[in-house]
Amino acid sequence: MKRERVLLLAALPVLMAAVLAMISVTADAQVFSKEVTVGELVANPSQYDQKNVTVNAYAFIVRQKKDRGGNPFILVSIFDPRDRKKVITAFGPGSTQARNGDMIKLTGKFKARSKRGRYTYDNEIETTGDKVVVTAKGTGP
Repeated sequence: MKRERVLLLAALPVLMAAVLAMISVTADAQVFSKEVTVGELVANPSQYDQKNVTVNAYAFIVRQKKDRGGNPFILVSIFDPRDRKKVITAFGPGSTQARNGDMIKLTGKFKARSKRGRYTYDNEIETTGDKVVVTAKGTGP
């Protein structure tokens, strides 16, 4: 009985550390997966850089293409419903049902600056087609 109690007391700090680490990771993930506007992303790109975000916006250019291997990918330009001048691009593998003018909800990793090949891009969201959800068909301006 005494030996079991000693083992339990020895393991307690390790268990507490593990629980605290899980709580910390969960809290961080929840803070940066909150819904933000395109305007907030454009105004404060460094605050959201490399964080998971969810955005409600109008899709005004939806392109569905295939890469060199024949795999589908999407490229969607979106703008803030409150300010049409705030525009960012979302891209990633897969396909979507979204069309030009649809209101969409999009989740992905925001990148303040990314480099692909010799090109550099500002303010993009890396996502997948299944994370681009149409919330209202053809309601855009």
